[in-house]
Amino acid sequence: PHNIRYLRWEYIDFENHLINIPASELKTRKPLTVPLATQAEIVLKDMHRLTGELEYVFVSSRGQNAKVVIPLSENTTTKALQRLINPVTNNPFGVGYMTSHGFRHTASTMLNELGFDSDIIELQLAHIDKNQVRATYNKAQWMEKRIEMMQAWADYIDGLKSEGNVTPINKRTSA
Repeated sequence: PHNIRYLRWEYIDFENHLINIPASELKTRKPLTVPLATQAEIVLKDMHRLTGELEYVFVSSRGQNAKVVIPLSENTTTKALQRLINPVTNNPFGVGYMTSHGFRHTASTMLNELGFDSDIIELQLAHIDKNQVRATYNKAQWMEKRIEMMQAWADYIDGLKSEGNVTPINKRTSA
């Protein structure tokens, strides 16, 4: 969530369909390259029309009137999730239903259940391998597999959004 809130336009490479987050922005202190699914790129291009001349992609409405533009606060994303309407009750979901960080948990769980290689998922989430020897020697980035996974994930989410009409993802397992 922090890296979305503080996402800078300079990190986005539309030509190569990537976000390049520098090491200084991550807890791991290692750079992260994030493949952009088609759907994510559409959102970013739409945002570019609104904030493309600013430093940050997602900005606070208060910051637009100030001399200094500020990124969204954590509270903004939390409150937005709390205000979402539950289609069953027609009431807001409220507190305790979901947090912005919870999307990482959900994505990890679902991608594992859908059969994606756990090493690819952990790499995409910028997690460090707890096996220090393996982490030291294994510098694989698995970019092609991560590109496939991110597009499959975006397509899966679109399917859920379309009243549950989900096209199954071809399950991938480690060889």
